[in-house]
Amino acid sequence: MLFRLWLVSFLIVLSPLFRSYAGEIDLFRECVNCSVNELDTFFNQTNAPYESFKLLHSQGSKGPAVLFHGLGDSPYYMKDIAELYYHNGYDVYSALVFGHGNTPEQLNSVHYSQWNAQAERIIGDLSTRYQDSVLVAGFSNGGLISTVASLNPRIKNKIKSLLLLSPAFGLKPSVQFKFKLFQGFERLTQFLNVSVLNNYLKKLLSVKVRTNLCEGCKGPVRYSEIPLNAPAQLLKNAARLKRAPTISIPTVMVLTSDDKTISLNSALIKFRKLFSGEKNLIWIQGNDPKTLAIPKTIPSHQMIVIHSQDVISHVLQLRTQGLARPEEANLKVFDAVATKVESLLLRTAGGMCLSFYR
Repeated sequence: MLFRLWLVSFLIVLSPLFRSYAGEIDLFRECVNCSVNELDTFFNQTNAPYESFKLLHSQGSKGPAVLFHGLGDSPYYMKDIAELYYHNGYDVYSALVFGHGNTPEQLNSVHYSQWNAQAERIIGDLSTRYQDSVLVAGFSNGGLISTVASLNPRIKNKIKSLLLLSPAFGLKPSVQFKFKLFQGFERLTQFLNVSVLNNYLKKLLSVKVRTNLCEGCKGPVRYSEIPLNAPAQLLKNAARLKRAPTISIPTVMVLTSDDKTISLNSALIKFRKLFSGEKNLIWIQGNDPKTLAIPKTIPSHQMIVIHSQDVISHVLQLRTQGLARPEEANLKVFDAVATKVESLLLRTAGGMCLSFYR
């Protein structure tokens, strides 16, 4: 009797440690068996960018899917993709990427290895819990994190397929130039230790974006500025792919011709050289002659081109409730992308059903 009391007390004391190790996916705010209307209410009550969420079926789930958002964004940013998975039978986990969920300043001390370790842990935990491989999707930096996680020998066999939305395998040259310029300013202000310069630099780095993009939402859906350390860690993580072994996991990549943030050339090179399994590129081509032309380096049987007068630059999944700027929210393009992704992943390769949807 005394031993049992001691054992119970011991487990109670240690239970927070066990939870912190294996319970990250239990901390997601959840919506179970939600209807369309209930999902709308659920998302409108979000505290993003400060929390993760999961959409669950009480029974009959086809398996797990995990989504990773971009830099400075939130799990809420992935809500449309999450709904597509969920309505087609999957339990969906939209993760809060490490370094987010507090204040933008938290990104000052984040290291890319923490992003990778978190993704690997979540994918591993979900695979163990469901006794099944995991559908993994990522947007921008989330696409980079998903790709790096798939290189881990312990994790790659737990991933069923990859959906990479504007993956940040590199930044656009103009963005990199500004980044290097800001880094120079930062080093100068640190050297001079002049508060006026520090304040000026902070204003320079403030990206003026709307954070309350959802009418009725309780909180913002993304940060309004991103510290320099965050893109620096992104670039360091992307550099790890230069000597990476090829990835045989079935992959769908989606790119837009006028992306203002990521390097499309880097993404196209990675598509050709890094991914060796079944792969398809969905290329959204706008009419602006200044944007990148339809790539000729990708075989036609691996590429689907969607022409659009109004390309949704770098936020292709945000179609509802004003989550993209009016000029970016092209619903027809989003629906076309969803249809193409669905048709691609209905295929069977190597005996593995790749269905994201039905």
